[in-house]
Amino acid sequence: MARKNKKTESIVNASASQEPVDQQQKETIKVGVFVLLFLIYLMTFLQVELPWSGQLPADAPPMNRLSVMMVSALQFPAYWTGGGHYELGLLDRVPVLLVASLICVVAYLVGRLVLDLLQVDQILTRLEVIVFSLGTGLGLLSLWTLIIGLAGLLQYPMAVMVPVTIVLIIAGKRWRSKWFDETESESKESSPASFPYAWLIAASPILFCIVWGGLMPPYEYDVIEYHLQVPKEWYQAGQIEFLPHNVYAQMPMGAEMFALLAMIFIPGEDCWFAGALVGKTVIALFAPLTALAVYCAAKRWISQQAAIVAAVVLISTPWITKVAVTGLVDGVWAFYGFLALYAVLIWWFAASGNSEKSHESQPAINGHIASKLLFLAGLLAGFAVACKYPALPLCVIPLAVWIAVGRKKFDWQPVLIFGCGVLIACGLWFGKNWVQTGNPTYPLLGTTFGGESRTAEKIAQWDSAHAVPTDNSDNAIFDAVKNIGWKSPWTCVLLTPLIVLSLFTKHRKLVGLLLGFSAFYLLVWWTATHRYDRFLIPLVPIGALLSGVGASWLSGRIGQLCTNALLGLSLLIGFLMINSLYAIKIDDRIFVSLSELRKSQEQSRGAIKFLNNHVDVNQTVLMTGDSAPFYLKPNYLYHTCFDDSPLLPLIGKTAEERQQYLREHHIDYVYVNWSEINRFRSPGNYGFPDEVTPKLIEELQSQGILGPPVYPEELGLNPSSLVFPVLPIQD
Repeated sequence: MARKNKKTESIVNASASQEPVDQQQKETIKVGVFVLLFLIYLMTFLQVELPWSGQLPADAPPMNRLSVMMVSALQFPAYWTGGGHYELGLLDRVPVLLVASLICVVAYLVGRLVLDLLQVDQILTRLEVIVFSLGTGLGLLSLWTLIIGLAGLLQYPMAVMVPVTIVLIIAGKRWRSKWFDETESESKESSPASFPYAWLIAASPILFCIVWGGLMPPYEYDVIEYHLQVPKEWYQAGQIEFLPHNVYAQMPMGAEMFALLAMIFIPGEDCWFAGALVGKTVIALFAPLTALAVYCAAKRWISQQAAIVAAVVLISTPWITKVAVTGLVDGVWAFYGFLALYAVLIWWFAASGNSEKSHESQPAINGHIASKLLFLAGLLAGFAVACKYPALPLCVIPLAVWIAVGRKKFDWQPVLIFGCGVLIACGLWFGKNWVQTGNPTYPLLGTTFGGESRTAEKIAQWDSAHAVPTDNSDNAIFDAVKNIGWKSPWTCVLLTPLIVLSLFTKHRKLVGLLLGFSAFYLLVWWTATHRYDRFLIPLVPIGALLSGVGASWLSGRIGQLCTNALLGLSLLIGFLMINSLYAIKIDDRIFVSLSELRKSQEQSRGAIKFLNNHVDVNQTVLMTGDSAPFYLKPNYLYHTCFDDSPLLPLIGKTAEERQQYLREHHIDYVYVNWSEINRFRSPGNYGFPDEVTPKLIEELQSQGILGPPVYPEELGLNPSSLVFPVLPIQD
């Protein structure tokens, strides 16, 4: 009998030992199939031809990703130093970085106080508290800057210092009693000790490029045309006012408020420039902050490994670095929109009784706190709208519908709470437009609301430039799918494969919700916008989170090794792509001094350099064609292609009337950029005011109002930019 028992026991043990072996074999086969399919995708990804950019001829043939990476690996160190042609400098960035860091610290204190008052910090981990505090605080600082700007207090630092001091006093009283009173019962998962510092070090080269690139003077056209140009004008005027010559100034500028806020405190004649650098740096810091947000989300619902994957995928996506370094605001509203979605997801899983992952340390959400969590979500969604109009249909509306019917029955109270948060966060931007222009959505919906300075022709011009493309053929849709999937120069090598993999995981509810939100987003983007590719950037954090979910399918030791290899590959490709002149338009001279970079930007815009060197700062330049006067030191009058040219009052007037107009406005030079005018007037472009013609300039010259051009000195046959002096009136 004993022998029989031993024999039976040995059979059971053999069966038990065989089971792990079979499981390992299944995991190995599963990972092997994925690796094979990924290698096929990788070959396609690397063979995609990218357009030339940088300093190469416009007619040069395209290079594929693999060639770009190989060239970048050999040349990027030289790019950082500007090829040895510039004076180097790193310490000159320190003051800018310190001011940007101070803004973030104050924002954290403000946001942390709000989370404490709302009591939502009770249901968040420590890292989540940091992320939500920074997001809330930065949004509120932006809103307060708008308030004092409308009140005409931009020249009074006390308008910011007094409320900040009050917040610090209140925060100080709660400092020991709550914020740093961490309980022993908190799970080890949410402990800072478990933070993946090794992967933080691995991602540090890209993070360094993002932060140090954010510290560089702006050069992207939209940024020097309005993102930083408008705060400069508002600061110099002492208040936030209607700018009839820059149509973009009336759009929500919540992200640009950080530059305006910094200008208030920085002393000196060039405080507007230093403030612009601070604001641009704060915008860049939203990239690592978004990576931390997706890390927290994946860790809450999936695992630590999924969190690492999500953060690495986001930070190695060139699109994120592109907008962060150039000062574009798409990454800012992507962060706010993702945090709003994050908060709604926490609410939904708790309110509907669903759970993707149980955390015993995370307390249940009662109805009182759930309502406040929805209010916080509304604030964050509203901050996204305060940065960009498209966030309203792409973020606020789908979240509101989800909240209303997400529990399988319509409930207006949660939507009302969410809507109150949205209204507080962005309502003042619409109110400002309503008061200043008569159109709360200026310059949008011009046919419905009209608006100050908007004629029927200008409304038609704007609507035509931003209309939904008429090509809805299968080829157009297929091309869009390819761009999103693998052809876009800005995408990450892991996004598509891991998102597809997420469909096969056990986290069906989370994946379904994220894919449903993304599908609605893409549908609205395709059918109701002009399909600008940067509008897709708010989907990158969602894609990164889905990538983290997908990586959870690669289980076991083999799956872990595969995942680590994929992350290393993603970081390598991302780093080489952002450090190449041939891939994306980024200035990589991050070791060159700020003064040299500023001179270089002026040099690249030859007429601007000439005017700065030859025109007194008290004189005035009338600009037309070039609508980016950010680096221009003398006074100026300018306009965008959607606004009236300052030359319009000269049409149909006598020589005496024209001279009087120029004298009344103290105009000493007229700068005409024919290259930009021709570009705007080219087929399919935005258009340009009809009154600016060579015939008008010739008329002014024949009447003795304008002299021969003084720039460029050697005119050649077809000069693209001309600077004419205004001649003194002859007695």
